Amino acid sequence: MSSMISRLVLRCSLLACLCVGMSAQAVTGKAASSMNAEGQKAAAQHLWNSILTKCGDAWYYSSSKVHLLGVGEGAGWIWSHKGVRFTLSALTVSPAEALNGVSWEGLATMHWAARRRSIDGKWGEWQAPEPITESGGYQVLIKKVNGQWLYQGAFAFDERDPNIRGDTWLDQVSAANLASTAKPSCDAAGNVEPPASKAQQDTAASNR
Repeated sequence: MSSMISRLVLRCSLLACLCVGMSAQAVTGKAASSMNAEGQKAAAQHLWNSILTKCGDAWYYSSSKVHLLGVGEGAGWIWSHKGVRFTLSALTVSPAEALNGVSWEGLATMHWAARRRSIDGKWGEWQAPEPITESGGYQVLIKKVNGQWLYQGAFAFDERDPNIRGDTWLDQVSAANLASTAKPSCDAAGNVEPPASKAQQDTAASNR
């Protein structure tokens, strides 16, 4: 009788240890998933913070050496956007991509309700999104490859069908290169200026 009780106690102890182990694995898995989600969100925020300037209720983008948004660019051009919202959606990593070191990829999208362009300080009229050609969204593909974040832009997509992605992919840049991107400036009065050119930066540096 005593041996039977001992075996029951042992089985219960083993079962309890198994349950505790499974619970610990579940908690660890949830924590890892939460950390991954935070990392993906931070990667998308790094993108937009690196190339956009928020001034008042508008978001500004200017031409730079990093071509990510698939819009017309020229020296001194600035694009202003209103009614902006940002989304991030995960994509399925293929077996081939996984073998190439891709652990996660997704689409970071900047949606806008209206935009206008400034050329040499002269603002044009506000424009509404147009289907197919200018559809109210800029998409950037974000990948984590061998532990490093990479960004690649696409031309504007059709807002009516979010599954349609740009046919032409643009430059692919690293997080470090993205952080060094020049972007428009906004002063206390709300005036927005395009980023200084390399020559202007060199001249300013030599005058210090």
